[in-house]
Amino acid sequence: MSRLYLKIFALFCGTLLVVEAALFTAAHLLAREDESGRIERLARGQAGLMRELLSAAGPDPAALQHAVEVVGLAYDARLRLVNRESGLELARTRDNETFEELHRPLREVHPGVWIARTPGGFAGRINIDLESGPARLEIRIPERHGPIGGGFLLFAVGLGLAFALLMLPISRMLTNPLRRLRESALRIAAGELSHRVPLSGGDEVRELSEAMNEMAERVEAMVRELREMAANLSHALRTPLARLQLAFGLAEEARSDRERRLQLDRARSEIREMDELIGRILLLARIDAQQLTRQEAIELGPLLASIIESNRPLFAEQQIVLECALKEDAVVAGSGAELRLAFGAILENQARYAAPGSRARVRLDVKGDLIRLDFLNHCREHRSGDPEQWFEPFFRSPDSPGSGLGLALVRRVIENHGGTAAAKLEADLFELRVFLPALRPQVRMNPED
Repeated sequence: MSRLYLKIFALFCGTLLVVEAALFTAAHLLAREDESGRIERLARGQAGLMRELLSAAGPDPAALQHAVEVVGLAYDARLRLVNRESGLELARTRDNETFEELHRPLREVHPGVWIARTPGGFAGRINIDLESGPARLEIRIPERHGPIGGGFLLFAVGLGLAFALLMLPISRMLTNPLRRLRESALRIAAGELSHRVPLSGGDEVRELSEAMNEMAERVEAMVRELREMAANLSHALRTPLARLQLAFGLAEEARSDRERRLQLDRARSEIREMDELIGRILLLARIDAQQLTRQEAIELGPLLASIIESNRPLFAEQQIVLECALKEDAVVAGSGAELRLAFGAILENQARYAAPGSRARVRLDVKGDLIRLDFLNHCREHRSGDPEQWFEPFFRSPDSPGSGLGLALVRRVIENHGGTAAAKLEADLFELRVFLPALRPQVRMNPED
């Protein structure tokens, strides 16, 4: 973060230097333009006075010399008076410097008056008619000081230093929220998932802090779910593994082949239960990761009929009469394997929890763009609690069999197909209602595509 602080400080100082250089250049150009205007106005207004002073001196060379010196002192200029016809010098200001020749064109600003800017100041020429003949007054006016005074330069440098010193705490103030954001990110990355970034202000840094807090909440929820799933999974596998171990132990100690085969059949049953449990867990994980399977047109009537036939022995074992009303032409887009697992879990729960000798019903209907499925059965014992809890993974009522994944798998699969699943319990009547979007005939997909 210190490097960012230095970058901000260096950026400000660089910007300040550029601005000051631009201001200095603009002031320099304005000063030169102002000086040029002053000299031009001087030449226009004072040319007549110079002519009168020099003309009044008469032909006497000493008087002309005195007049030239007076005019030079008055205007802080070096002067030379030259005969226009012969080119002879008539008078000049008393100085030791050579009166340099002018090698650039002059600009006439008044009749008989010309001026031009030179590297060291200004040059001018005024035509004068003396008693001795026509003359030319050549003028050299040096700049009194630079285009910009030293005071202005010192003021600009001082102002820049003051702003630079002021920028030190400002740059730190700008980087402090980012420093706190970095510290919070490091704490979250180190495993402190409950930590949240302090919110302050109302700028983009606050929006970034809110986004990081939301990310931290999601990561914390995901990690918590993974830990709970790992704990629940170990608990769910512990019972069938213990029964499997017991079955193999009894098979080894069996005194007859019949008893040994019975224990091995029990072991195979436990293996199938664990395989089904692991399959459901993997399917839940795949759905949570949004790894959707290949979509195809599924006719729910034949699919449900096939699942019902596979589970009829379970209902017959409990002497449960299963009534079915399956409407044809109920087609949904999705995965046949996932839907088979979901509806199989529903029917398995009906056979497991329905009261022996009672009736269970399965209805399939199509209304407009929705497919409605109703699964009803009378419970073998009183069940209490919120039905929504039954859809949570690994949730099981006290003393209830199963892994607690059946209804959780059902809801995930149905929602994965764009539908909804809800449960309702009135007295001992349990009802599970499922809605799925119907696939219209004109948009149905060919399973072979």
